[in-house]
Amino acid sequence: MRLCLFEDSKAPFLEPVALTRPAFALRCGAGTILERQWRALGAREIGAIVRPYLADLCRGQQPQIACNDAAWRAQGNVVYANARWFPALSAAISDQPGIGLIGDEIAYVAGAPTPCPDESSEAVDAWLAACRKRLPAVVAKGVLFTYLWDIVRHNGAALGEDETWFAAQPRTDSAAIAVMGPRERLIVSAEATIEPYVSADTRLGPVLIGRGAVVQSFTRLEGPCSIGPDCWVLGAKVRAETTIGPCCRVGGEVEASVFQGHANKYHDGFLGHSYLGEWVNLAAGTQTSDLRNDYGMVRTTVAGARVNTRQTKVGAFFGDHARTGLGALLNTGSVV
Repeated sequence: MRLCLFEDSKAPFLEPVALTRPAFALRCGAGTILERQWRALGAREIGAIVRPYLADLCRGQQPQIACNDAAWRAQGNVVYANARWFPALSAAISDQPGIGLIGDEIAYVAGAPTPCPDESSEAVDAWLAACRKRLPAVVAKGVLFTYLWDIVRHNGAALGEDETWFAAQPRTDSAAIAVMGPRERLIVSAEATIEPYVSADTRLGPVLIGRGAVVQSFTRLEGPCSIGPDCWVLGAKVRAETTIGPCCRVGGEVEASVFQGHANKYHDGFLGHSYLGEWVNLAAGTQTSDLRNDYGMVRTTVAGARVNTRQTKVGAFFGDHARTGLGALLNTGSVV
């Protein structure tokens, strides 16, 4: 299958993290949306249609992707997948022309009457509307993310689904780790370093530790969670439903949060139900609130407008290179 990921006009709603990368580069589970689509759909070639200002960045970071390449798309037999679509591992796309819907939104287009344009998100939306009129519709499996809190909410389930894929990689004996729950759900890369007095709780999901990771003494890891390649976990409490991307340093307490990668939370402090972009630095004592003191629904700002998340547990969202000062206190739904 030749698969082309497209960004529609809702991709920027995944701000602030999606302002500096394509939507398919966001993390959920043990990998990115792109990696999930590649694995679930069995693509042999990948193309992409991204916002024009991100095209050069995409080509530099993902040279294997034919980004905003009309000639590649014109070769035909291309299936178009929404860059916000996180497909179920059992998802399949028929060879017959048609569109896959999740709710009222298009997850993919097969057998498109014309190639998808790359001039703007508005042009992509118009093309999608034309495809909807001309092609039959079926129900697609998976989730279409609209906001970052959608990713945070789905992250725990995605980690459970990624367990089999992660277990197929080279792994080491984890006998030195104290485990509560099934030991087979603790999966440690052969190149990870685990110090004494580390505990893992696998009763609610897998604990995945990537290559080159260093987990220091007195760390507690609660599944489902994923520690990415070359991370340092410094005696931290990593609660369930947490993904830590590559090259991060993590201390203190983290719950139900996603680190895109290359972020620093070395010191004590609480981070909950949050999403961090790359090169974020949380200073010592930074605390995020993820629950209003009246237990009401959290509201936050997206694209300059106030949005009701319809969630009671929402922390903070940090764009790339954001920093906090010593002892910073962040309200529920903060955007940095």
